[in-house]
Amino acid sequence: MWLISTLTGTLRQLSDQGRQAAFAPDGNRIAFIAGSRSNEIWLMGSEGQTAHRIFEAGANAFIRELSWSPDGKRLAYLRINRQTNDASVEAYGFDHVETTTMIPTGTDAFVSLQWARDGRLFSIRRQGGSDAPSYRLWAQQTDASRGTVVGPPTLVRSWAGDIPQKLSVTADGRRLALIKGRPQETIYTAELTSGGQRLEQERRLTSDATNNWPSTWSNDSRDLWFASNRNGPYRIFRQPVSSREAQAVALGNEPVKAPVISPDGRWLLYLAFPPGPVLRSRPARLMRLPLSGGPAETVLETKGETSFYSYPDVRCPRERPADCVLKEEDHGTTEFTAFDPVHGRTQETIRVDHAPAGVSWDLSRDGSRLASANADLQSGRIIVVNLTDKTTQTIEIGGWTNLRHLSWAADGRALFFTVLRRDGAPLLRTWLNGSIDVLRELRTGETVEYPRPSPDGRSIAYGVMTSNYNVWMIEERR
Repeated sequence: MWLISTLTGTLRQLSDQGRQAAFAPDGNRIAFIAGSRSNEIWLMGSEGQTAHRIFEAGANAFIRELSWSPDGKRLAYLRINRQTNDASVEAYGFDHVETTTMIPTGTDAFVSLQWARDGRLFSIRRQGGSDAPSYRLWAQQTDASRGTVVGPPTLVRSWAGDIPQKLSVTADGRRLALIKGRPQETIYTAELTSGGQRLEQERRLTSDATNNWPSTWSNDSRDLWFASNRNGPYRIFRQPVSSREAQAVALGNEPVKAPVISPDGRWLLYLAFPPGPVLRSRPARLMRLPLSGGPAETVLETKGETSFYSYPDVRCPRERPADCVLKEEDHGTTEFTAFDPVHGRTQETIRVDHAPAGVSWDLSRDGSRLASANADLQSGRIIVVNLTDKTTQTIEIGGWTNLRHLSWAADGRALFFTVLRRDGAPLLRTWLNGSIDVLRELRTGETVEYPRPSPDGRSIAYGVMTSNYNVWMIEERR
Protein backbone atom coordinates (compact mmCIF):
# COMPACT_ATOMS: atom_id res chain seq x y z
CA MET A 1 0.00 0.00 0.00
CA TRP A 2 1.38 3.38 -1.05
CA LEU A 3 0.75 7.03 -0.21
CA ILE A 4 0.82 9.48 -3.13
CA SER A 5 1.48 13.18 -2.64
CA THR A 6 -1.06 15.28 -4.57
CA LEU A 7 1.47 18.13 -4.65
CA THR A 8 4.65 16.41 -5.83
CA GLY A 9 3.40 13.04 -7.07
CA THR A 10 5.95 11.20 -4.96
CA LEU A 11 5.22 7.69 -3.69
CA ARG A 12 5.84 6.36 -0.22
CA GLN A 13 5.12 2.79 0.87
CA LEU A 14 2.96 2.44 3.98
CA SER A 15 2.43 -1.31 4.14
CA ASP A 16 3.32 -4.47 2.25
CA GLN A 17 -0.25 -5.77 2.53
CA GLY A 18 -3.79 -4.48 2.32
CA ARG A 19 -6.32 -3.14 -0.14
CA GLN A 20 -9.22 -0.65 -0.29
CA ALA A 21 -7.73 1.75 2.25
CA ALA A 22 -9.91 4.45 3.83
CA PHE A 23 -8.71 7.53 5.77
CA ALA A 24 -10.53 8.45 8.98
CA PRO A 25 -12.24 11.87 8.95
CA ASP A 26 -9.43 13.35 11.11
CA GLY A 27 -6.79 12.02 8.73
CA ASN A 28 -4.82 10.32 11.51
CA ARG A 29 -5.91 6.72 10.92
CA ILE A 30 -6.18 4.42 7.92
CA ALA A 31 -8.39 1.35 7.79
CA PHE A 32 -7.80 -1.33 5.17
CA ILE A 33 -8.81 -4.85 4.20
CA ALA A 34 -6.23 -7.62 4.59
CA GLY A 35 -5.88 -11.36 5.05
CA SER A 36 -5.46 -14.13 2.51
CA ARG A 37 -9.26 -14.45 2.36
CA SER A 38 -9.96 -10.69 2.42
CA ASN A 39 -11.89 -11.21 5.66
CA GLU A 40 -9.92 -8.93 8.02
CA ILE A 41 -10.03 -5.20 8.78
CA TRP A 42 -6.77 -3.60 9.92
CA LEU A 43 -5.97 -0.15 11.31
CA MET A 44 -2.77 1.86 11.15
CA GLY A 45 -1.54 5.41 11.62
CA SER A 46 -1.40 7.91 8.78
CA GLU A 47 2.32 7.16 8.33
CA GLY A 48 1.80 3.39 8.29
CA GLN A 49 2.76 2.91 11.95
CA THR A 50 1.30 0.41 14.44
CA ALA A 51 -0.67 -1.61 11.91
CA HIS A 52 -2.89 -4.14 13.65
CA ARG A 53 -5.99 -6.22 13.03
CA ILE A 54 -9.22 -4.95 14.59
CA PHE A 55 -11.83 -7.29 13.10
CA GLU A 56 -12.15 -10.67 11.38
CA ALA A 57 -15.32 -11.72 9.57
CA GLY A 58 -14.62 -15.44 9.82
CA ALA A 59 -13.80 -18.09 7.24
CA ASN A 60 -17.25 -18.00 5.64
CA ALA A 61 -17.25 -14.31 4.66
CA PHE A 62 -15.14 -11.66 2.98
CA ILE A 63 -15.15 -7.87 3.28
CA ARG A 64 -15.36 -5.05 0.74
CA GLU A 65 -15.88 -1.26 0.65
CA LEU A 66 -14.74 0.43 3.87
CA SER A 67 -16.20 3.83 4.79
CA TRP A 68 -15.91 5.84 8.04
CA SER A 69 -18.80 7.43 9.92
CA PRO A 70 -18.73 11.25 10.12
CA ASP A 71 -17.52 11.20 13.75
CA GLY A 72 -14.86 8.55 13.08
CA LYS A 73 -16.28 6.20 15.72
CA ARG A 74 -17.62 3.58 13.32
CA LEU A 75 -16.51 1.91 10.12
CA ALA A 76 -19.06 0.66 7.58
CA TYR A 77 -18.25 -2.27 5.31
CA LEU A 78 -19.83 -4.90 3.09
CA ARG A 79 -19.89 -8.40 4.54
CA ILE A 80 -20.39 -11.06 1.83
CA ASN A 81 -21.20 -14.68 2.64
CA ARG A 82 -18.90 -17.00 0.71
CA GLN A 83 -21.46 -19.78 0.48
CA THR A 84 -24.60 -17.86 -0.44
CA ASN A 85 -22.96 -14.64 -1.75
CA ASP A 86 -25.55 -12.63 0.17
CA ALA A 87 -24.27 -9.19 1.17
CA SER A 88 -25.13 -7.00 4.14
CA VAL A 89 -23.88 -3.59 5.30
CA GLU A 90 -22.40 -3.68 8.78
CA ALA A 91 -20.67 -1.13 11.00
CA TYR A 92 -17.77 -1.75 13.38
CA GLY A 93 -17.87 0.41 16.52
CA PHE A 94 -14.55 1.44 18.03
CA ASP A 95 -15.89 2.58 21.42
CA HIS A 96 -17.53 -0.69 22.45
CA VAL A 97 -15.78 -3.01 19.95
CA GLU A 98 -19.10 -4.10 18.49
CA THR A 99 -20.67 -4.63 15.08
CA THR A 100 -24.17 -3.63 14.02
CA THR A 101 -26.15 -4.48 10.89
CA MET A 102 -27.06 -1.32 9.01
CA ILE A 103 -28.70 -2.90 5.94
CA PRO A 104 -29.56 -6.61 6.12
CA THR A 105 -29.23 -9.10 3.30
CA GLY A 106 -31.58 -8.44 0.40
CA THR A 107 -32.00 -9.24 -3.27
CA ASP A 108 -29.75 -6.39 -4.48
CA ALA A 109 -25.99 -6.81 -4.89
CA PHE A 110 -23.94 -3.97 -3.42
CA VAL A 111 -21.28 -2.50 -5.69
CA SER A 112 -19.98 0.51 -3.76
CA LEU A 113 -20.53 2.23 -0.42
CA GLN A 114 -19.79 5.67 1.03
CA TRP A 115 -20.75 7.28 4.37
CA ALA A 116 -21.00 11.03 3.81
CA ARG A 117 -20.10 13.72 6.33
CA ASP A 118 -23.76 14.86 6.49
CA GLY A 119 -24.67 11.43 7.88
CA ARG A 120 -26.21 9.88 4.76
CA LEU A 121 -25.10 6.47 3.59
CA PHE A 122 -24.76 6.28 -0.20
CA SER A 123 -24.73 2.90 -1.93
CA ILE A 124 -24.64 1.66 -5.51
CA ARG A 125 -26.67 -1.53 -5.88
CA ARG A 126 -27.04 -3.91 -8.78
CA GLN A 127 -30.44 -5.36 -9.62
CA GLY A 128 -31.52 -8.10 -11.99
CA GLY A 129 -29.59 -11.03 -13.42
CA SER A 130 -25.97 -11.15 -14.49
CA ASP A 131 -26.85 -10.82 -18.18
CA ALA A 132 -28.89 -7.59 -18.08
CA PRO A 133 -28.35 -5.89 -14.71
CA SER A 134 -29.34 -2.35 -13.82
CA TYR A 135 -27.68 -0.12 -11.22
CA ARG A 136 -29.14 2.35 -8.78
CA LEU A 137 -27.59 4.92 -6.46
CA TRP A 138 -29.40 5.20 -3.12
CA ALA A 139 -29.05 7.58 -0.16
CA GLN A 140 -30.25 6.75 3.34
CA GLN A 141 -30.15 8.68 6.61
CA THR A 142 -28.23 7.09 9.48
CA ASP A 143 -27.89 7.28 13.23
CA ALA A 144 -24.10 7.21 13.51
CA SER A 145 -24.17 6.85 17.30
CA ARG A 146 -26.06 3.56 16.99
CA GLY A 147 -24.60 2.38 13.70
CA THR A 148 -28.04 2.04 12.08
CA VAL A 149 -30.01 3.50 9.18
CA VAL A 150 -33.08 5.67 9.70
CA GLY A 151 -36.07 5.46 7.37
CA PRO A 152 -36.27 4.16 3.80
CA PRO A 153 -33.62 4.86 1.14
CA THR A 154 -34.05 7.61 -1.47
CA LEU A 155 -33.23 6.96 -5.11
CA VAL A 156 -30.61 9.40 -6.44
CA ARG A 157 -29.81 8.03 -9.90
CA SER A 158 -30.19 4.86 -11.98
CA TRP A 159 -28.31 3.38 -14.93
CA ALA A 160 -28.74 0.53 -17.41
CA GLY A 161 -25.86 -0.86 -19.44
CA ASP A 162 -22.91 1.02 -17.97
CA ILE A 163 -21.39 -0.16 -14.69
CA PRO A 164 -20.93 2.49 -11.96
CA GLN A 165 -18.40 1.87 -9.18
CA LYS A 166 -15.78 3.48 -6.88
CA LEU A 167 -18.13 5.99 -5.27
CA SER A 168 -16.78 9.00 -3.38
CA VAL A 169 -18.54 11.96 -1.74
CA THR A 170 -17.42 15.52 -0.98
CA ALA A 171 -17.32 16.75 2.61
CA ASP A 172 -20.62 18.64 2.29
CA GLY A 173 -22.32 15.65 0.66
CA ARG A 174 -23.55 17.69 -2.32
CA ARG A 175 -21.27 16.26 -5.00
CA LEU A 176 -20.54 12.62 -5.72
CA ALA A 177 -17.91 11.19 -8.03
CA LEU A 178 -17.84 7.70 -9.49
CA ILE A 179 -16.30 5.69 -12.27
CA LYS A 180 -18.73 4.52 -14.95
CA GLY A 181 -18.31 2.50 -18.12
CA ARG A 182 -18.36 -1.04 -19.43
CA PRO A 183 -15.90 -3.78 -20.37
CA GLN A 184 -15.78 -5.50 -23.75
CA GLU A 185 -14.18 -8.86 -24.51
CA THR A 186 -13.09 -9.62 -28.07
CA ILE A 187 -11.79 -12.97 -29.30
CA TYR A 188 -8.55 -13.03 -31.29
CA THR A 189 -6.72 -15.89 -32.96
CA ALA A 190 -3.03 -16.10 -33.84
CA GLU A 191 -0.57 -18.59 -35.30
CA LEU A 192 1.89 -20.32 -32.95
CA THR A 193 5.36 -20.45 -34.51
CA SER A 194 8.89 -21.34 -33.42
CA GLY A 195 7.68 -24.35 -31.51
CA GLY A 196 4.91 -22.39 -29.81
CA GLN A 197 7.25 -19.67 -28.53
CA ARG A 198 5.98 -16.86 -30.76
CA LEU A 199 2.67 -15.41 -31.96
CA GLU A 200 2.17 -14.28 -35.54
CA GLN A 201 -0.72 -13.09 -37.70
CA GLU A 202 -3.01 -11.98 -34.88
CA ARG A 203 -6.56 -11.67 -36.19
CA ARG A 204 -9.78 -10.43 -34.63
CA LEU A 205 -12.44 -13.14 -34.75
CA THR A 206 -15.47 -11.43 -33.15
CA SER A 207 -16.48 -7.95 -34.26
CA ASP A 208 -19.39 -7.03 -31.97
CA ALA A 209 -19.14 -4.76 -28.92
CA THR A 210 -20.18 -7.34 -26.29
CA ASN A 211 -18.42 -9.98 -24.19
CA ASN A 212 -17.14 -13.11 -25.95
CA TRP A 213 -15.31 -15.83 -23.99
CA PRO A 214 -13.38 -18.47 -25.97
CA SER A 215 -13.87 -21.97 -24.59
CA THR A 216 -12.83 -24.84 -26.86
CA TRP A 217 -11.91 -25.86 -30.41
CA SER A 218 -13.46 -28.48 -32.63
CA ASN A 219 -11.34 -31.63 -32.90
CA ASP A 220 -10.23 -30.67 -36.44
CA SER A 221 -9.02 -27.20 -35.23
CA ARG A 222 -11.30 -25.43 -37.70
CA ASP A 223 -14.08 -24.10 -35.46
CA LEU A 224 -14.11 -22.28 -32.14
CA TRP A 225 -16.84 -22.65 -29.53
CA PHE A 226 -17.42 -19.66 -27.25
CA ALA A 227 -19.94 -18.00 -24.91
CA SER A 228 -21.31 -14.53 -25.71
CA ASN A 229 -23.95 -12.13 -24.42
CA ARG A 230 -24.39 -10.44 -27.82
CA ASN A 231 -28.11 -11.30 -27.87
CA GLY A 232 -28.82 -10.71 -24.15
CA PRO A 233 -28.25 -13.68 -21.82
CA TYR A 234 -25.05 -15.65 -22.38
CA ARG A 235 -25.42 -18.16 -25.19
CA ILE A 236 -23.07 -20.61 -26.88
CA PHE A 237 -21.82 -19.95 -30.41
CA ARG A 238 -19.76 -21.89 -32.93
CA GLN A 239 -17.66 -20.03 -35.48
CA PRO A 240 -15.21 -21.26 -38.14
CA VAL A 241 -11.94 -19.38 -37.69
CA SER A 242 -11.97 -18.69 -41.44
CA SER A 243 -15.37 -16.97 -41.21
CA ARG A 244 -16.82 -13.76 -39.78
CA GLU A 245 -20.15 -15.40 -38.98
CA ALA A 246 -20.99 -17.29 -35.78
CA GLN A 247 -23.84 -19.75 -35.39
CA ALA A 248 -25.86 -19.73 -32.16
CA VAL A 249 -26.67 -23.02 -30.45
CA ALA A 250 -30.30 -23.20 -29.29
CA LEU A 251 -30.24 -24.14 -25.58
CA GLY A 252 -33.31 -22.61 -23.95
CA ASN A 253 -33.62 -19.43 -21.88
CA GLU A 254 -31.04 -19.94 -19.11
CA PRO A 255 -27.62 -18.25 -19.25
CA VAL A 256 -25.09 -20.86 -20.40
CA LYS A 257 -21.28 -20.92 -20.43
CA ALA A 258 -18.18 -23.13 -20.62
CA PRO A 259 -18.90 -25.30 -23.69
CA VAL A 260 -16.55 -28.29 -24.16
CA ILE A 261 -16.59 -31.35 -26.41
CA SER A 262 -16.72 -34.82 -24.79
CA PRO A 263 -13.70 -37.10 -25.39
CA ASP A 264 -15.66 -39.31 -27.82
CA GLY A 265 -16.91 -36.28 -29.79
CA ARG A 266 -20.57 -37.20 -29.22
CA TRP A 267 -21.62 -34.47 -26.81
CA LEU A 268 -21.41 -30.74 -26.27
CA LEU A 269 -21.13 -30.24 -22.52
CA TYR A 270 -21.93 -26.88 -20.95
CA LEU A 271 -23.05 -25.22 -17.70
CA ALA A 272 -26.55 -23.75 -17.37
CA PHE A 273 -26.94 -21.08 -14.69
CA PRO A 274 -30.29 -20.16 -13.14
CA PRO A 275 -31.37 -16.58 -13.86
CA GLY A 276 -31.49 -14.14 -10.99
CA PRO A 277 -29.36 -11.65 -9.04
CA VAL A 278 -25.74 -11.82 -10.09
CA LEU A 279 -24.28 -12.46 -6.64
CA ARG A 280 -26.81 -14.95 -5.31
CA SER A 281 -25.39 -18.45 -5.07
CA ARG A 282 -27.51 -21.19 -6.64
CA PRO A 283 -26.51 -24.50 -8.16
CA ALA A 284 -25.76 -24.67 -11.86
CA ARG A 285 -26.54 -27.70 -14.01
CA LEU A 286 -23.99 -29.49 -16.15
CA MET A 287 -25.74 -30.33 -19.41
CA ARG A 288 -25.01 -32.53 -22.43
CA LEU A 289 -26.28 -31.86 -25.95
CA PRO A 290 -25.87 -34.56 -28.63
CA LEU A 291 -23.91 -33.08 -31.54
CA SER A 292 -25.83 -35.39 -33.89
CA GLY A 293 -29.08 -33.69 -32.87
CA GLY A 294 -31.61 -33.99 -30.08
CA PRO A 295 -32.57 -32.29 -26.81
CA ALA A 296 -30.16 -31.39 -24.03
CA GLU A 297 -30.12 -33.48 -20.85
CA THR A 298 -28.83 -32.88 -17.32
CA VAL A 299 -25.63 -34.71 -16.36
CA LEU A 300 -25.41 -33.45 -12.76
CA GLU A 301 -26.11 -30.49 -10.51
CA THR A 302 -23.15 -28.55 -9.19
CA LYS A 303 -22.53 -27.73 -5.55
CA GLY A 304 -20.63 -25.00 -3.72
CA GLU A 305 -20.38 -21.35 -4.71
CA THR A 306 -21.65 -19.63 -7.83
CA SER A 307 -20.72 -15.95 -8.07
CA PHE A 308 -18.65 -13.44 -10.01
CA TYR A 309 -15.36 -14.74 -8.57
CA SER A 310 -16.38 -18.30 -7.79
CA TYR A 311 -18.21 -20.53 -10.22
CA PRO A 312 -18.06 -24.11 -11.51
CA ASP A 313 -16.09 -24.93 -14.63
CA VAL A 314 -15.47 -28.01 -16.73
CA ARG A 315 -12.71 -29.53 -18.88
CA CYS A 316 -12.56 -32.66 -21.02
CA PRO A 317 -9.54 -34.48 -22.44
CA ARG A 318 -9.19 -34.87 -26.17
CA GLU A 319 -8.39 -38.55 -25.88
CA ARG A 320 -10.32 -41.50 -24.48
CA PRO A 321 -10.79 -43.24 -22.07
CA ALA A 322 -9.94 -40.47 -19.57
CA ASP A 323 -12.80 -38.79 -17.68
CA CYS A 324 -13.80 -35.15 -17.84
CA VAL A 325 -13.23 -33.00 -14.73
CA LEU A 326 -15.57 -30.55 -12.97
CA LYS A 327 -14.26 -27.74 -10.77
CA GLU A 328 -16.37 -26.54 -7.83
CA GLU A 329 -15.47 -24.04 -5.09
CA ASP A 330 -16.80 -23.90 -1.56
CA HIS A 331 -15.59 -22.22 1.66
CA GLY A 332 -12.14 -21.41 0.29
CA THR A 333 -11.52 -24.90 -1.12
CA THR A 334 -11.54 -25.94 -4.77
CA GLU A 335 -12.67 -29.48 -5.48
CA PHE A 336 -11.95 -31.26 -8.76
CA THR A 337 -14.22 -34.21 -9.53
CA ALA A 338 -14.00 -36.67 -12.40
CA PHE A 339 -17.24 -37.40 -14.24
CA ASP A 340 -18.59 -39.32 -17.19
CA PRO A 341 -20.81 -37.37 -19.64
CA VAL A 342 -23.48 -40.09 -19.41
CA HIS A 343 -23.24 -41.47 -15.87
CA GLY A 344 -22.20 -38.34 -13.92
CA ARG A 345 -19.71 -38.13 -11.06
CA THR A 346 -17.20 -40.95 -10.73
CA GLN A 347 -14.66 -39.87 -8.10
CA GLU A 348 -13.19 -36.85 -6.37
CA THR A 349 -9.83 -36.11 -7.96
CA ILE A 350 -8.09 -33.54 -5.74
CA ARG A 351 -8.78 -30.60 -3.43
CA VAL A 352 -6.77 -27.39 -3.12
CA ASP A 353 -7.16 -24.19 -1.09
CA HIS A 354 -7.76 -21.13 -3.21
CA ALA A 355 -7.25 -17.40 -2.88
CA PRO A 356 -10.26 -15.01 -2.71
CA ALA A 357 -10.03 -14.37 -6.45
CA GLY A 358 -10.15 -18.11 -7.15
CA VAL A 359 -7.94 -20.66 -8.86
CA SER A 360 -6.99 -21.05 -12.52
CA TRP A 361 -6.68 -24.57 -13.88
CA ASP A 362 -6.66 -26.86 -16.89
CA LEU A 363 -6.66 -30.55 -17.79
CA SER A 364 -4.00 -31.95 -20.11
CA ARG A 365 -4.99 -33.24 -23.55
CA ASP A 366 -4.70 -36.89 -22.47
CA GLY A 367 -6.45 -36.27 -19.13
CA SER A 368 -3.49 -37.52 -17.08
CA ARG A 369 -2.44 -34.24 -15.45
CA LEU A 370 -4.19 -31.29 -13.86
CA ALA A 371 -2.45 -27.92 -13.50
CA SER A 372 -3.66 -25.21 -11.11
CA ALA A 373 -2.49 -21.81 -9.87
CA ASN A 374 -3.81 -19.46 -7.22
CA ALA A 375 -4.33 -15.79 -7.97
CA ASP A 376 -1.56 -14.94 -5.48
CA LEU A 377 -0.23 -11.37 -5.42
CA GLN A 378 2.95 -12.42 -3.59
CA SER A 379 4.20 -15.34 -5.71
CA GLY A 380 3.77 -17.18 -8.99
CA ARG A 381 3.48 -20.93 -8.70
CA ILE A 382 1.83 -23.64 -10.79
CA ILE A 383 1.08 -27.07 -9.30
CA VAL A 384 0.85 -30.01 -11.70
CA VAL A 385 -0.84 -33.15 -10.31
CA ASN A 386 -0.52 -36.57 -11.90
CA LEU A 387 -4.07 -37.89 -11.65
CA THR A 388 -2.95 -41.52 -11.70
CA ASP A 389 -0.55 -41.61 -8.75
CA LYS A 390 -1.31 -38.12 -7.26
CA THR A 391 2.34 -37.04 -7.40
CA THR A 392 2.88 -33.31 -7.84
CA GLN A 393 5.32 -31.02 -9.60
CA THR A 394 5.74 -27.36 -8.64
CA ILE A 395 6.67 -24.87 -11.36
CA GLU A 396 8.06 -21.64 -9.92
CA ILE A 397 7.28 -18.69 -12.18
CA GLY A 398 10.08 -16.29 -11.34
CA GLY A 399 9.30 -12.59 -11.61
CA TRP A 400 5.56 -13.06 -12.21
CA THR A 401 2.66 -13.13 -9.73
CA ASN A 402 -1.15 -13.16 -9.84
CA LEU A 403 -1.31 -15.94 -12.43
CA ARG A 404 -4.59 -16.43 -14.30
CA HIS A 405 -6.16 -18.52 -17.06
CA LEU A 406 -3.95 -21.60 -17.27
CA SER A 407 -4.14 -23.68 -20.44
CA TRP A 408 -2.09 -26.72 -21.49
CA ALA A 409 -0.21 -26.65 -24.78
CA ALA A 410 -1.43 -29.26 -27.24
CA ASP A 411 1.73 -31.38 -26.83
CA GLY A 412 1.57 -31.28 -23.01
CA ARG A 413 5.09 -29.90 -22.72
CA ALA A 414 4.16 -26.34 -21.68
CA LEU A 415 1.39 -24.18 -20.22
CA PHE A 416 -0.07 -20.88 -21.39
CA PHE A 417 -1.18 -18.34 -18.79
CA THR A 418 -1.81 -14.65 -18.23
CA VAL A 419 -0.69 -12.32 -15.43
CA LEU A 420 -3.24 -9.80 -14.19
CA ARG A 421 -1.80 -6.36 -13.50
CA ARG A 422 -3.39 -3.00 -12.83
CA ASP A 423 -2.82 -1.81 -16.41
CA GLY A 424 -3.63 -5.05 -18.24
CA ALA A 425 -2.42 -8.62 -18.70
CA PRO A 426 0.15 -10.12 -21.09
CA LEU A 427 0.07 -13.65 -22.51
CA LEU A 428 2.92 -15.96 -21.48
CA ARG A 429 4.00 -19.56 -21.86
CA THR A 430 6.04 -21.62 -19.41
CA TRP A 431 7.89 -24.83 -20.02
CA LEU A 432 7.58 -27.39 -17.24
CA ASN A 433 11.04 -26.39 -15.99
CA GLY A 434 9.87 -22.79 -15.39
CA SER A 435 11.43 -21.22 -18.48
CA ILE A 436 9.18 -18.35 -19.66
CA ASP A 437 8.30 -17.05 -23.14
CA VAL A 438 6.35 -13.78 -23.44
CA LEU A 439 4.04 -14.32 -26.40
CA ARG A 440 2.04 -11.09 -26.28
CA GLU A 441 3.59 -8.15 -24.47
CA LEU A 442 1.58 -6.08 -22.03
CA ARG A 443 -0.50 -3.49 -23.88
CA THR A 444 -1.90 -0.83 -21.59
CA GLY A 445 -5.62 -1.22 -21.12
CA GLU A 446 -5.77 -4.72 -22.66
CA THR A 447 -6.26 -7.79 -20.49
CA VAL A 448 -5.66 -11.14 -22.16
CA GLU A 449 -7.91 -13.93 -20.88
CA TYR A 450 -8.81 -17.56 -21.64
CA PRO A 451 -5.97 -18.68 -23.94
CA ARG A 452 -7.10 -21.77 -25.85
CA PRO A 453 -4.56 -23.52 -28.12
CA SER A 454 -5.99 -25.54 -31.02
CA PRO A 455 -5.73 -29.37 -30.89
CA ASP A 456 -3.17 -29.39 -33.73
CA GLY A 457 -0.96 -26.95 -31.82
CA ARG A 458 -0.73 -24.51 -34.72
CA SER A 459 -3.07 -21.76 -33.51
CA ILE A 460 -4.32 -20.19 -30.30
CA ALA A 461 -7.48 -18.26 -29.47
CA TYR A 462 -7.76 -15.81 -26.57
CA GLY A 463 -9.99 -13.06 -25.29
CA VAL A 464 -8.82 -9.46 -25.00
CA MET A 465 -10.80 -7.37 -22.54
CA THR A 466 -10.79 -3.61 -22.89
CA SER A 467 -12.62 -1.16 -20.66
CA ASN A 468 -13.96 2.26 -21.44
CA TYR A 469 -14.42 3.96 -18.08
CA ASN A 470 -14.64 7.64 -17.23
CA VAL A 471 -15.03 9.64 -14.01
CA TRP A 472 -18.47 11.19 -13.61
CA MET A 473 -19.73 13.74 -11.09
CA ILE A 474 -23.26 14.08 -9.73
CA GLU A 475 -24.26 17.35 -8.07
CA GLU A 476 -27.35 17.31 -5.92
CA ARG A 477 -29.74 20.24 -6.01
CA ARG A 478 -31.21 21.31 -2.70
